[in-house]
Amino acid sequence: MTQILPVLLLFTPAVVATAASLDPAPPPGIEIVEKVNARDDGETLVQSIAMTLTDKRGRVRTREIRTYRRRVGPDRQSLVAFESPRSLRGTAFLTFDYPEGEDDQWLYLPAARKSRRISAADRGRYFMGTDLTYEDIKNENRINASDYRFETVGIENVSDRPCWRVSAKPRSDDLARALGYGRLELLVDREQYVVRRFDSWDIGGNPLKQVRFEDFRSVDGILTPHRIEATNHKSGHQTRLQSHEVQYRTEIDEEIFSPWAMNRAR
Repeated sequence: MTQILPVLLLFTPAVVATAASLDPAPPPGIEIVEKVNARDDGETLVQSIAMTLTDKRGRVRTREIRTYRRRVGPDRQSLVAFESPRSLRGTAFLTFDYPEGEDDQWLYLPAARKSRRISAADRGRYFMGTDLTYEDIKNENRINASDYRFETVGIENVSDRPCWRVSAKPRSDDLARALGYGRLELLVDREQYVVRRFDSWDIGGNPLKQVRFEDFRSVDGILTPHRIEATNHKSGHQTRLQSHEVQYRTEIDEEIFSPWAMNRAR
């Protein structure tokens, strides 16, 4: 036994080094984010969503919305239209998302009978009483790479799926204030390159909220989250979006993607 032990000790470091060398270095954060954004998400999308808002006392409010999205060359146009309750029916949020330059966004409120432009400084505000910002709604399962600096900081399992953990910090203090986030941590599936969760902190460094993308299903060959759950750590408020009737590659009347016709897009 005394002769075998030194031999084992002699070979142990080599075995450990070989095992470690089989695990490749993690890709840069920006590379991971670019792969997320490059995923096929269809030329068009139409879906219905049941929205549930729950406050810290357990009181529940429900909404029904319908969303439309299409590509126009390199640009993306999307519309979120409220169908219920009756008090919100006709309310709509329209976004023109440009790869280069500042996006155009409008909010239509039936009571005002006109659309109101949303400025870039307002994109970090919360959308219609939810725990998702205007920017969150626009991005869906993507992230605007030009707003952040990224760093891969680890690996973590989410719903038994191995994920890259990517830290995202706004490129400037002004951007942090506009986005409402001092830092994000993205949990990106290592094989499918979808965001399965993101955690956020406010500009003071305090935990802000967690958003989870769940119930992924393949629709027309496109991996699609059918449930999004957001929890605000400060208020205790929660938002759930449950998708149904998801349709890709369907005809959409281009007229609904107009600031002057949003009240008819429902």
